[in-house]
Amino acid sequence: MQQRFRFSALTLAALGVLSAPALVFYPVQAQTPPVDLAQRSPVVAAPAQATYAPGDAITVEFAGLPGNAQDWITVVEATAPDDTYGEWFYTDGQRSGSHSFSGLPAGIYEVRVYFNWPDGGYVVQERDRLVIE
Repeated sequence: MQQRFRFSALTLAALGVLSAPALVFYPVQAQTPPVDLAQRSPVVAAPAQATYAPGDAITVEFAGLPGNAQDWITVVEATAPDDTYGEWFYTDGQRSGSHSFSGLPAGIYEVRVYFNWPDGGYVVQERDRLVIE
């Protein structure tokens, strides 16, 4: 009858079979605290005016952003898919402020806010209409 023995890594290291004990690491998921939505300010990004003339610079005011360096805002045609962008800018961690975009031809557009590129992907966090006529 054959006998079987089970040795731990520490035992094998003590016997000189292993040069050092083998360590096994298990991934640990970081726990993020729940967000209290009542305390979170809403995201706002809107043109300073409801309508602009073709070619006029467009000022967009924003507030309530999380403050990531790569939160970004763009102005695109309203019918464009969410993964479409026109002229855009990173907020560089600013939670509120304003930015001027170049003028556009007549049409219906949207101001769109995205968080934390590239991790946030093309998930629109806020949008507001803009008419150029």
